[in-house]
Amino acid sequence: MVQAHQFNGMVMLCSCDKIVPGMLMAVARLDLPTIFMTHDWWNYDTL
Repeated sequence: MVQAHQFNGMVMLCSCDKIVPGMLMAVARLDLPTIFMTHDWWNYDTL
């Protein structure tokens, strides 16, 4: 989808440990400027 729409960059937000490797592989494959942010929603009360 990113290649089809010819985006200039990406912002990736993830909150689950299982999707982080997939997102990192997508960043490496697409070779686009990316802001990658992770957050653990299980520890939401510590914010």
